[in-house]
Amino acid sequence: MSKCFVLHKQIDLPDTNALPFLVERSSRAVYWENEQESFVGLGVAAAVGPVQDGLTSLAAQAAPFFASFSEAEQGGPLRFFGGANFGGLLPKYWADFGPSCFVFPRLQLLLQNNRCTARVFFLPQDTDSQRKYWQGQWENLEQTLQEKAPVALRENTLQQQSSSPDTNRWEELIGDILSRIQRGEAQKIVAARQVRLEFARSLSAGEILSRLRAFLPACTVFLFKTGASCFLGATPETLVRKQADRVYSEALAGTAPLSCDRTAFLADTKERQEHACVLDHICGRLRPYCENVRAPDVPALRELSHLVHLCSPVQASLKADMHILRLAELLHPTPAICGLPVNKARTWICDVEMAGRGWYSGPVGWFDAQGNGDFRVALRCALLQGRTARLYAGAGIVQGSQADKEFQETETKLHAMRSILG
Repeated sequence: MSKCFVLHKQIDLPDTNALPFLVERSSRAVYWENEQESFVGLGVAAAVGPVQDGLTSLAAQAAPFFASFSEAEQGGPLRFFGGANFGGLLPKYWADFGPSCFVFPRLQLLLQNNRCTARVFFLPQDTDSQRKYWQGQWENLEQTLQEKAPVALRENTLQQQSSSPDTNRWEELIGDILSRIQRGEAQKIVAARQVRLEFARSLSAGEILSRLRAFLPACTVFLFKTGASCFLGATPETLVRKQADRVYSEALAGTAPLSCDRTAFLADTKERQEHACVLDHICGRLRPYCENVRAPDVPALRELSHLVHLCSPVQASLKADMHILRLAELLHPTPAICGLPVNKARTWICDVEMAGRGWYSGPVGWFDAQGNGDFRVALRCALLQGRTARLYAGAGIVQGSQADKEFQETETKLHAMRSILG
């Protein structure tokens, strides 16, 4: 074989609930689903990263691979999927993912506009055994989808749990943040918790994805699986999307239980101030590069299965072409998951908070050969490794915040994933 080539076909998909279980068939897998599409990718045809100098350089790494396929033979969009570390120390249990990694899956299924397209990619350097393996996966794909039709999801028994920081350390951290705010060193800092859960049996990525889809249908459901580690979640927050010269982002800040008084929540001074800080930051970062930056005067309510957020969509038009990776660099991290000023808040998080967030609250998503893409903020997520799950949640601390109430906010955010894990 002297060049890359693609096989592609339309397939009948009678039940989309079968899609999550495909990720069990490979040690490397990607899952991405939202209101625009459902995507499953198995294996790795190409990978880019990690990088130490920002996400933008990944585009140059990916360019030769994109160029190896002619437009006529692509059979659909060519995209790398992946994510990056929030920043700072990367704990050893995140080693399988590294500071950043994006992959181009070998076998791909894309469900869009009620059409399911399957593709498999073959490379010049493939060995005979690799070609034979992926040819077999391709030929058996429809049968595999039938075999992986939904099954009754098994219960799992929680055996042990721990929290970092614990409640005492949490109070100390919130006190430290409030002192910094009082001294004028910061306006807001987002403090996060990690909860480690140990279960009786190994956690099934397919089962958990299936539950996420059902429990949080208004979110972007994502999964990145590599080796013995799996990072997955259902995030409500868009970091940035780009299509040609159109840019979309959103401010998602301000949180209350679903049972809250909506009128009181919308009128809450603390919540509105926190939301306004995030919205001003996003618009301010976009204005040097965009025109017609638009956002509503009053935030809307974004309701999830257990929470309600204040949400303001942002739209803009690029003045000159810019890669989605550069836009993601500009906007990450937003004050919603970091604080203000961003640099000072990020320093506190990396130096004081805990032993590193890993990909939690980092950018996850995809980019294509034209520089378009879709990036979300990795929230409502878990890192799975065997019988162990690490869950993450944060709360924005501003003047007037109370440690016990902010701790309860993180508990509310953790509730969905705790329930889904069994």
